[in-house]
Amino acid sequence: MHSVRPTVIVAKLIMKAWRIYTPIFAANVVARHFVCVVFPFHKYSSRPVSV
Repeated sequence: MHSVRPTVIVAKLIMKAWRIYTPIFAANVVARHFVCVVFPFHKYSSRPVSV
């Protein structure tokens, strides 16, 4: 059990966190870009735009 180095454990945790958080981060960026694209139309449009 003690033969496993802490760096290996940290690397595995980083990879796991990367796998979990990368899609969330990508979705966040896409959503923010989508809002930036839609919001001007929403602001200048007389009728409400469904988001």
